[in-house]
Amino acid sequence: MNDFSENSTTGNVIDPMSAAMLVAKNGKERPTADQYAADGQFVPESLRLLHDIITAAITYDSAADQIDPGAVKEILDVGRITPEEVDNDDCDEVPILYAGSKESPMMTLQNFSVIIGVPGTRKTFGCLLLVAEYLSACARPRSNYFIRADAEPGRVLWIDTEQGRGRARRIKRRMRRILDSDATLLDVFDLREIDPPKRLMACALAIEQYRPSLVVIDGIADLCNDTNNTVEGAIIQQFVMKFSSHYNCHILTVIHANLNDVMSGGKVLRPRGHAGSNLFRKTETAMVFNADGEITKVSFEKARGKRPEDFCFKVNDHGLPEVVGAPQQDDGPTMRQQIRYDAIANYCRKFPNGCRYADLIKEVKRAFDKSDRTAKEDIKQTMEAGLIVKRDNGLYYATDGEAT
Repeated sequence: MNDFSENSTTGNVIDPMSAAMLVAKNGKERPTADQYAADGQFVPESLRLLHDIITAAITYDSAADQIDPGAVKEILDVGRITPEEVDNDDCDEVPILYAGSKESPMMTLQNFSVIIGVPGTRKTFGCLLLVAEYLSACARPRSNYFIRADAEPGRVLWIDTEQGRGRARRIKRRMRRILDSDATLLDVFDLREIDPPKRLMACALAIEQYRPSLVVIDGIADLCNDTNNTVEGAIIQQFVMKFSSHYNCHILTVIHANLNDVMSGGKVLRPRGHAGSNLFRKTETAMVFNADGEITKVSFEKARGKRPEDFCFKVNDHGLPEVVGAPQQDDGPTMRQQIRYDAIANYCRKFPNGCRYADLIKEVKRAFDKSDRTAKEDIKQTMEAGLIVKRDNGLYYATDGEAT
């Protein structure tokens, strides 16, 4: 474990968030973090990186005036994939957990993933399940869904931002019971009472100090004041991308879903705010949690490689999460398909005088980011399910009720 005070004469560190904000407000030339290391203050590497991320985000509009051609060339030189790298298998992504088969890496080093769900869908229990599988090297007898990676498990850093100290303690207690050990590789932190800028800095510093292989940030939206602020959203996105890569770890993030989607009447789960949208676009794996009674269904809405099979878990009589198999497939639509069909029917309900086919295709493509062909197939399947009907005038109507 690093001791950050060993190079410091005062024991204090700079506040890169405040420093960067002052730069933006004063409109001065962007300083380096070294210029804030006055009076013998020691600046940890993680806070220097965070300083650069924040300053770059808030001074983006004026960045064109400060372009250094030499620096840009250096960026290209560093970013170029060399022939040696192409031939070197050691440069490939390193999975730390597989789902279903080794063709479906779920989490890899130098990447991050997102869990999306409304309150009450057991997102924290889901994180507990994933971390337990990782730390036990998938050796727990209750699950044969997850497959261990080749490397031995490393340290896990769990940062909780919203549940409070009592519930954060339960995370460690439950992990001890699951693993039947002291769970010494798991470090849990409660940051609920800290304001967002300091939470972000605490996360950065903890990653540098503990050097984990896996980081859980349960409530990543709480690292910013406003999830709809474009600058703060960019900072959060760049933070997880930069720190997962620089410190060779995987960051598992949890964010609430936005239920205000007009198209679906609240049934399509999208991550909340600019921060959530930015994370979803860049994530390696996106998992959506839906609660159905005592069962939570986990669907993979996005995956870089082969998409893993969806799975279900429950909290057993001992208060611990366990996998209970895949969502039931009974020749009917999958959970993702059913959500789209319900959304299509709900959209048609908004037009009691009928909806044009072209408009319906356009809306399905927009709402679900689907191709023209898939949108047409979904509309066809929704008709076969009896949720919408095409009348003689060529327009589409919902078969029941008003929009929900």
